[in-house]
Amino acid sequence: MRYIERFPSQQVYCFMHLKQRYNFDTFNVRDLEKKALGYIGEVMADDLIHDHFGQDACIYLTDLNYIINYTQIQIDSILIIENSMYIFEVKYYNFDLTFDGELYYYVNGEQFHALNNQLDKIRRLMYTVFEYKVDKIVIKPFFVNKNQTIYSKHREQFLTMENYKAFFNSIKKSTFYNEAVAAELINMRKPNEFDKPLEIPYHEVEKGAYCPSCYHKLIKHTTRKFQCTHCDATFSSREIIEASFKDLPILFPNVVITTALLYDWFGGLMSERNLRRYWDKQEIKHPFQLSFKREQ
Repeated sequence: MRYIERFPSQQVYCFMHLKQRYNFDTFNVRDLEKKALGYIGEVMADDLIHDHFGQDACIYLTDLNYIINYTQIQIDSILIIENSMYIFEVKYYNFDLTFDGELYYYVNGEQFHALNNQLDKIRRLMYTVFEYKVDKIVIKPFFVNKNQTIYSKHREQFLTMENYKAFFNSIKKSTFYNEAVAAELINMRKPNEFDKPLEIPYHEVEKGAYCPSCYHKLIKHTTRKFQCTHCDATFSSREIIEASFKDLPILFPNVVITTALLYDWFGGLMSERNLRRYWDKQEIKHPFQLSFKREQ
């Protein structure tokens, strides 16, 4: 499988990494939480799809933004196997739904317009471009929250954590994928202009050492060993420093990074001598060039 990796938006990245350090009351926290859950769900689906199709001759594209017929659509992921296109819209909802074979409804009977309209728009616009370029286009909502229930007699029309394996198994192993269609999908992508960067004031963020995995506070056990107060994972000082080398330019793109600033960032838990030693190492001499660009 050729896989183009998914990266979180800058908003999601900031929220996930700083929610234990910074008071987001001035922002729409509910919206940020929703976006973060959406990203987590998308990564879950990516892992499941990659685990199943990773050894096949196919391509998996993620986080796609298109403008077709002057209309913008966003698609979570597309899997191209041989001459077939599988479009997955990943949803991490924490509420139940019903599905009558055509439309989705809340359990109180109210139509779930947001999802219905989204799926209809994707179907119409993607068929406009690709209907005669591939043998089939399959669009599947993928509900990845195992605690959610979709009440329906038409379970073959959507994926859940209970039935996704059966659907994946129904797709025969491939020996090729339509490279022309894949190239067109990649070249059609447009920047997402709706994800405005969050401007977080550096001086208002709590300083200290935080877990690179769950972003909770770390306790210093020895000079070079730290343990998370939430997930109990342990990290070396090098791992924590290198994680911060990647995080800081995204979190604070306008802040000049120096060893003095790094010392402040870790709340004095890392010695300036230790920080300078890592800073001077060749492999991290230019650590602040990370971008969200995907493979082309």
